[in-house]
Amino acid sequence: MSCQKKAPSSSKTVPEISGQTEGFEREEAYAFTDSLTALSVKKMASWRAYFRLSAFADEHFRSVSPRQALDHAQEFLDLVQELRTSLELPALRTQPVRARLNTLHSEVLRLKDMAEITAIKPEAVQRQIQKMVAVFNALNSKINAVYARQKLDENLSFDESIFKKDLSKNTSSSLLKTKK
Repeated sequence: MSCQKKAPSSSKTVPEISGQTEGFEREEAYAFTDSLTALSVKKMASWRAYFRLSAFADEHFRSVSPRQALDHAQEFLDLVQELRTSLELPALRTQPVRARLNTLHSEVLRLKDMAEITAIKPEAVQRQIQKMVAVFNALNSKINAVYARQKLDENLSFDESIFKKDLSKNTSSSLLKTKK
């Protein structure tokens, strides 16, 4: 029997575990609550990888079953990796944005790893999807904050000269008089 050739299994879906099959098929809705503002969309128009990832997440992860999420994990991971390497917008090349991108990568990588665990439970997959959605929302929130601050800085006319004192008028004798 051991000498017979068997074709290797190419399926990477979750094995059917008795009693848990139903849980893997039940779809859950996830809230992508922080969407980009019109200003952010305009400023990021050249960052195509972001919009591909956003469209993929919206299409495949807004309402998804654990099995579907695990099936789409590799493609999601590929899009996140492309997103991380394609960031060329100067305003977003900051540590806080990179930290969110790295965290998103880690969470999606964890979901992909879950696809290879035979004893994974649907609840664990659902929690992982919630984490990914939360990090994606945090990324969008940070992007909006960066561009809102940039717009505020551009529109703010600030005269720093009002804070400069003429220190030549203050001599030590005049300082002593004011202290008494």
